Amino acid sequence: MSRDVVHIEAAARTETALALLLDHDVRTLPVIDGSRRVVGIIGLRELARPGRDVGALMSVPTITQAHLPAAALIAPLTDGRNHAVVVVDDEGRLAGIVTQTDLLAAVASRAGNSRS
Repeated sequence: MSRDVVHIEAAARTETALALLLDHDVRTLPVIDGSRRVVGIIGLRELARPGRDVGALMSVPTITQAHLPAAALIAPLTDGRNHAVVVVDDEGRLAGIVTQTDLLAAVASRAGNSRS
């Protein structure tokens, strides 16, 4: 799980979201409210639609909690739609993000450890 997550607020402009995606070379940004609660997710697919504010274009995020096993992320991260799962704390605040690359690295690490 990545904890230093690039994110954006719902009231932000779409131009800001696009700049963050490109500058940080990420596919999706969690969208948060003023209390850091996750309210959506936005990526290039959403930004291709007309609109000026992130909140108007964001999609419903796939969310998990940090205490759940990584194996629970296999289905959502291999469904062909999700590139990331947002990790929240017990109050729904942004705690991290798990990408397809993170999951693959965890599986590979486990496979390497089981050979020892």
